[in-house]
This record gives sequence, structure tokens and C-alpha cells, in this order.
Amino acid sequence: MKIKTIFILGLTLWSILIFADYSVEQYPEFKLIFPSKFPYISDEFLEFYNFYFKDIEKLTGNKPKHFAYIIEDYGMYSNGMTNPVYNKILIMTHTPGIYDEIGFSKDWIQFVTLHETTHMAHLTYTSPFNKFFNKIFGNVFLPNMLVPNWYIEGIAVLSESQDLNQGRLNDGFFSAYEKVMLNEGRVPHILDATYGFDEFPYNAKYYIDGGNFFKYLHDNYNNPFPKLFKKQGYSLLSYFSPIYPFLGMDLNARAVLGKSFPKLWKEWQNYERKTFKKMKTDEKITQTGDSKYSLSLVGDKLYYIEKFYKKSNIYELNGYTYIKYINLKNNSIHKVLLLNSNIFEKMYVDENRLIYGKYVLKNGYENYSNNGMGYEVTLYEMNLKTKKVKKTYTGKIRSFTYNKGKYYICEDITGEYGTSFTVLNEDLEKINKIKISFLIEEIKKKGEDFYVITKHKDQVFSLYT
Repeated sequence: MKIKTIFILGLTLWSILIFADYSVEQYPEFKLIFPSKFPYISDEFLEFYNFYFKDIEKLTGNKPKHFAYIIEDYGMYSNGMTNPVYNKILIMTHTPGIYDEIGFSKDWIQFVTLHETTHMAHLTYTSPFNKFFNKIFGNVFLPNMLVPNWYIEGIAVLSESQDLNQGRLNDGFFSAYEKVMLNEGRVPHILDATYGFDEFPYNAKYYIDGGNFFKYLHDNYNNPFPKLFKKQGYSLLSYFSPIYPFLGMDLNARAVLGKSFPKLWKEWQNYERKTFKKMKTDEKITQTGDSKYSLSLVGDKLYYIEKFYKKSNIYELNGYTYIKYINLKNNSIHKVLLLNSNIFEKMYVDENRLIYGKYVLKNGYENYSNNGMGYEVTLYEMNLKTKKVKKTYTGKIRSFTYNKGKYYICEDITGEYGTSFTVLNEDLEKINKIKISFLIEEIKKKGEDFYVITKHKDQVFSLYT
């Protein structure tokens, strides 16, 4: 009995300590819970509430209520998650970078909140009959959850992209991928979008195909989603959607749009074929269709990072990373390094050294859902002649470079929008450290000049010298 009491008291004390440094603000429709180290969060949400909340209701037909936003610090990791069953939305504080699929936004907090709140509005749109049972058993009677991922993510991607200065339908990648498919004589298939891909762009297919398809429906059917989501949320037949979609979601689509989803998808495919213009393509140097980052030219060698995935079984994909170079004299490809860990997307390379980074988990972060653990970056330096590797630096590194015996490291500042700029000598001793009021996403140095890609508050990435 004593052991149980001690355990319960210890667990209670741990919970109190975890949330001791959190602030709580109550709004008419939701509650905001955020770390006190991030005071700017409150202003971000007030602006979001004033400018975007009504747009979500207009797009989906539903105004979500009685839910909570929980803001947590995961270090150098960006994401958001909606849990309509427990009426909560988790949002991570880190502003994503240019290599991140979700990096194109003026303001990360407002962008991710817009996306996740759209999920909450869509998924919780249900009938009074279902709401009655939800009060008794919890939020488990939500027919709008019983649809494919492209459906769920499609409306959220469309919502985040209504502002032309942000959103994945505006950043070029989604449209470029679709155009490459069309240029090769292929069109997005509804089965690929439904069941996912085991090749590039992997799970992003849900977002790409769903977002582009929902944009087509929005533009050509005069925003049918309020009626469509209401029909899906109110009809008892919607519960058949996962097994017999022709009795559920397709029946609802016919009632609102006059056609089933497979027919609407076919209509969208035909539209894309008809409006697409053939592009000229240059010679392809690499044949693997995976993610490639951080091009670095050293003499006749073009170095790059390549991330790829392999299926370990029918349900799992394991990630791997190569650092390679192309010999531009004969276009031969050579492998320098293979890692099975999550590698940082940036590197530095010259004739003698390769500096790369790996993400690592560290304690001391303001979050409950990840047990106070957050991601940082550890830099490693490889001597390209001896192949020896040494660990150099660990921190919340957003970018770095090396020049004439000095390391230049740009780190995010916890609780502030800005960069801690540190200079280290060859022995990794700190020479200088200053604070800058914007994010430095990429940095290169030549002579006395720095060339940087930066992100100022409420702006997209820009190039400066």
C-alpha cells in the first residue's frame, strides 16, 4: 500500500512539475495551453482567431467548440496533430525550414493552426443524434473520420493555402510533382492516393493528390464542402464508408455533387490532362527518385544528400541516408557515407573534410507528450582522406558553415524568434556569439562576405548578403 501511495504521489508531483511552467488562456471556442517560455504564442493565436477562424467555418460549414490547443516544444521538429476523439490539437513550436514540405509559410504557428483546426472542424461535424451518444461514450461517433487520408488531408491542405503567401498548394512542390507525372504520361490514381506509396513522395501523396483534387472541387463546384461534410456527418450510412464506400461516402458525394468520388476523380484527371502543356526536360543524371538536398560543388565532384526508404514489411518503411557525389567528368556516382539515422538536411564539404549532422534526442524540453524530450543536431566531421570521424558540436542548429579554420553555427533561440550566431575556432573554442532577430536558414561564406537565406517574422524565406 505504501509503495502504491508513493508511486501515485510521485506521478502527481511529476505531472505538476511538467505543467508548472505552462500558461492557460480561455477563448470562447477553445482553450490555449502553452509553455510560459513562449509568450509570443498568445499574440499569434489572437491574430489567428481574429483573421482565420471564420474562414474555416465558411470552408467546412462547421465551427469547432470545446477543444484545446496544446503547444509544445519538441526542439528542431515541426508538426501538428489533431485528435478529435479527445478534443485536442497538439502544435510544435519549431518553425520548419526550406527543405521541409511544410516550410512555406509567413507564420508557422498560424499556418499549422489553420491546417489542424480545419481537421477539427471537418472531423467533428456530426448530427445531434451522434452528439448525444458522444456525450455518453466520448467522441467516437464521428462519421467524417471514416474516409481515406486523401479526403481528410485534402481539405486541410486547401484551407492552409487560401492565403496565397503560404500553403502547400502555393509553394511549387505539389504542382511541380503533379506536372512531372503528367509529363511522363501518368495521372494521379485514386488507389495510389488511398493506399499510399512505397516510393517518392511516399506519404506526401495523401496531401498532394488530396489537396489538388479538393482545390478542383472547390473551384468547379462552388465550395461543396459544407454540404458534403454535413451529409457525411449526419447520414447513418456513412459508417459503411471504410468497407462499402458506395453505400457511404460515394452515396453522399452523389447526393451533393451528382457523382461518386471515383467519377469525380476521373473528371479531375481528364481536366489535368486537357490543361497540361508538355514540358521540355534535360538529361537526368541520377536515376533514383528520392529526396536530394544540399548540393555542394568541389572541383569536379558534386556532393549531395539522398534520403530514401525501404520496406521492412508490408506495413513499415525504414529510412536511410546516403551522402554521395557525382564525378562530373563522366557522370559516375560514388557513395561516401550510408546512415540509418535521421540525418540533418545540410552539410559542408571541401577537398579535405565533410561536415554533416544527425538529429538526436535530448532532455529538458517543454513538452508532456514526448516526456520532455526534444530534437537537436549533432555535427560530425569526416576527414575525406583518412575517413576518420569526430563529433564537433550539438545544439538547436538550423544552419552552419566552415571557412578558413572557423565554424559558423546558427542556432534557434528557445522562446524567441531569432538566431544565436556562434563562431568557433579549429579547436572548437568559442570566439564570438551574438543574437540576431531573424532565422538563418542557410549560410555560406566567401572572403569577408556572408551569403544567407533568412526568414524574418511574418515573411517567407529571402536571400541576403
